[in-house]
Amino acid sequence: MTQVPSRRPTHHEQVARAATTMSVLSAILTGWLFVKPRTRGLATNLIGYGLKIVGGALSPVIGLMGLVGAMLARRVRRPFAAVAGALGAFLATGYVRRVTAHHDGFAQAFGPDWEARLEAAGHVARGDAALRNAGAAASEAPALEGAAWKAGAAWKADAAWKAASPTSPPTVSGVRAGLPCRRGPRAPIWRRPYLTWRWALGQVAKRPRPRVLRDLAFATVPGSHRALLCDLWLPAAGVPRSGIGVIYLHGGAWQAFDKGVATGPFHRHLTVHGHVVMDVAYRMARETDMAGMLGDAKRAIAWLKDNAACLGIDPARIVISGASAGGHLALLAAYTPGNPQFDPPDLGGADTAVRGVIAYYPVADLRSLSQHWSEQAMHPLATAVGKAVGYFSPEGYLPWSRLAVRLFGAPLAEAGASLLTYSPVAHVASHCPPTLLLQGLHDHVVPVADVQALHRALVAAGRPSVLVELPQVEHAFDMVGLQLSPPAQAALYDVERFLALVA
Repeated sequence: MTQVPSRRPTHHEQVARAATTMSVLSAILTGWLFVKPRTRGLATNLIGYGLKIVGGALSPVIGLMGLVGAMLARRVRRPFAAVAGALGAFLATGYVRRVTAHHDGFAQAFGPDWEARLEAAGHVARGDAALRNAGAAASEAPALEGAAWKAGAAWKADAAWKAASPTSPPTVSGVRAGLPCRRGPRAPIWRRPYLTWRWALGQVAKRPRPRVLRDLAFATVPGSHRALLCDLWLPAAGVPRSGIGVIYLHGGAWQAFDKGVATGPFHRHLTVHGHVVMDVAYRMARETDMAGMLGDAKRAIAWLKDNAACLGIDPARIVISGASAGGHLALLAAYTPGNPQFDPPDLGGADTAVRGVIAYYPVADLRSLSQHWSEQAMHPLATAVGKAVGYFSPEGYLPWSRLAVRLFGAPLAEAGASLLTYSPVAHVASHCPPTLLLQGLHDHVVPVADVQALHRALVAAGRPSVLVELPQVEHAFDMVGLQLSPPAQAALYDVERFLALVA
C-alpha cells in the first residue's frame, strides 16, 4: 500500500492559521476581563482568576495581537477571524480606557487645588531634614550593611527556626520609568500613564539602580532569638532624597509569601523618586497571632523613625503601605498609634504614628470577611504549588476556620469580639492619617463593599481619604507585569500623587 506524502501547508494557509489563532485568542482573553466571577473564592476560580490577572496586565499586548490578527485575516480573506481580532482590539482598548480613567478622589480629599499643590511641591516634596541628612546616609549605609550581614548570619544559625521557615524568595528585578503625563478627564488613550515615551525608553535605558540592604534585622522578638528582618531600598547615588520613608507589608492571607515577592519594580520606582523603602518580613500565622503581626508592623515604624537620620528621611514623613492582608495590617497600625492595647510593651511607648497609609485591596472588616470566606477553601493545586515554591507552610493554605483559631486564639464562633477589635473600620476617628485605598471592583477575595464602607467612615470623620475603584480589575492586580499593566500603572500614578500631597 502506497503512503500519500503529507502536504506542507502553503504560505497562505500558515498566515490564515496564525491570524485566526491570534484573533480568537485576543477576543477570548479580552472578553474574559469584563466577566465578573459569580463564586466567592479563589479556590473555585483558580484558572479564571489567573486569566484575569495576566490578561489585565497584558491587555495592551493582547489588544495589539488582535489588531494584527484582524489585519492579517482581512488580507487572507478570513472574515470570522477579522471580526474576532477587531473585537479583541476594541475590548482591550475599552478596558484600558476604563481602568485609567480620570477620577476626582484627590479633589474630594485635598480640595480642588490639589494639582497646584503638587506643582508647587515640585512633584515630590523634599524636606529640609532629608537634605541635611543626605550626606549622613551615604556614610552610615556601610554600617547598616554590616549589621544586615551579621543579623542574617545570626538568624540562619538558628537551626530550629531555619528548619521551620521557608526560604526567602529572590526579589523580582525590573525597570521602572517615571509617569510624566496627566491622567486627566480628556487625556487620549495614548497619553495614559503606561504608554508614554518615558516608559518605552525606561525598558532599555539604564535607570539609577537603588542600593538594597537585604535581611537587615530591625528587631528581636521578646523572649527569643528570633530576628525580624527587612530589606531596605535606598535611592541610588545622585538621586535627591525626598525625605519620605515607605514601609511595605506584603499580602498572603496572613500565612503565605514573604518580603520581596513580585515587589521589586514597585520598590525601585519609589527609590527613583528619592524615597526610602522598608520591605518588612513580619511573622505570620504559623508563628504568631494577629496581635503579634500588628506588633511587628509597629516595631518597623519605631525602628525606621529611630534610624531616620542615617537613612536621610524625616521621621515625621513616614508612610506605611501594604497589599491584601498587608494592607489590613498597615491600616490597623496607622489607625492605632500609641494605643496600649496594640503597641508592643517592648517599644516602651515609642512613637508609632505615620504620615499616611496606602492600602492595595485591603481587608477592612474581619466580620464581613469571615462571612465572605465561610465556604472558601484553597484549590489543592494552589496549595501544592505554594508548598513547592516555599511560600506556604508545610501545612499548606489553612481554611478560614482553622486560620481564625491561630489569629485570634479561639474558635471562629467565639471570636466575634476579636474580629471587631482587629478591624480597621472599627478604629476610624479624627486622628487617622490620610488614606489611599486602591480597589478592583471585580475582587472576589476581599469584599469590595467593606473598602467602600471604610472610605465613607473616613470621610464622615473628616479625614482625607482617596478611594480609587478600578473597574474589571481583580485581586492582586499589581503583582504581574507592573511595567506594562494598565491597572497597576494607574494605581502607581495615584501612589505618586498621594505621597507628594501627604508627605
